[in-house]
Amino acid sequence: MLAPHQTSPTTGRHAAPREPLLPNVDEQSLDAVVKGVRLFGLDTSASLTPTSQFALCCVLVFCFYLPYGFIQESIFRTPGFEYGVYITLLQQLMYAVMAVVESRAMRQPMVVRARLVEYLLVAVCTVVSGSLSNQAGFYMNYPTKVLMKSSKIIPVMVMGRMILGRHYAVLQYVGTTMLMAGISLFTLADAAVSPVFQSKGLAYMFTSLLFESVGQNVLERIMVRSGCTEREMLFFNSLLGVGIIVAGLTVSGSLKPAVDFCTDNWQIYIRMFAMSLFGYGGSNVMLALTRHYGVFVSLSVSLVRKLVTVILSFLLFPKPFAIAYVLA
Repeated sequence: MLAPHQTSPTTGRHAAPREPLLPNVDEQSLDAVVKGVRLFGLDTSASLTPTSQFALCCVLVFCFYLPYGFIQESIFRTPGFEYGVYITLLQQLMYAVMAVVESRAMRQPMVVRARLVEYLLVAVCTVVSGSLSNQAGFYMNYPTKVLMKSSKIIPVMVMGRMILGRHYAVLQYVGTTMLMAGISLFTLADAAVSPVFQSKGLAYMFTSLLFESVGQNVLERIMVRSGCTEREMLFFNSLLGVGIIVAGLTVSGSLKPAVDFCTDNWQIYIRMFAMSLFGYGGSNVMLALTRHYGVFVSLSVSLVRKLVTVILSFLLFPKPFAIAYVLA
């Protein structure tokens, strides 16, 4: 077998280098990629093989995010609820608090390892993306919103090429093209049968995906170059995000109506606490996947999880159904 860039004795031409199995792997073995994966401050390499570490991350993504999706949809189905940005605020606030609690419990103080402008950029992208995504939920079915979020892998690839100079294999482009075709068919079916579907929801989701793709690539670069831990990233990102959202809601006059509504419907706060617990755990695992495998692989794992979330949504919450959903 020829080594990369080795000249072939029969053709006299340079053999093309083999495409790595995983983005960012650069021909390293799986052992080298996942060695030392840390989850919630614990080094999993001490007791698990590299393959088992990756499998554990995937299982935890499902364990955290499937209940997260169920609780989130139940909140948005509350009669009269229309405060998606306020939900983003509560979630960011709880993430910051949980990061502090975890830091104290692990006796590992948080350190500013990256520049403030980098944390701020990720926070802005996270806040805008999360807020618009939550608002989009009022103008389309929850399964459609979940699947449309899966299409962020496409702008992430584009931004990854522009920001990180990353190259992707042909099969990755083929896979994302098929993904877009399925999401488009699903969205058309939703527009045909869903009574809540409005084109405004599509505008919210596309803008949300654009900001999230930028944030994901900047986040990966920060974590790889600065050594920022998952806990530190969640804390600084969430803390800055809380300030941004509070300022925006205060200026727009939307903060008091949201607080009054959720106070009258206090069960929302209990659901938000449970959702944030699952979301914080899932975010930790997703950040670990991003650090060790790159954003493309972490989003691919997330995509499979979202497909299961869509199926459970149809089973647990009654909504209009069309055969085009299955085809998509």
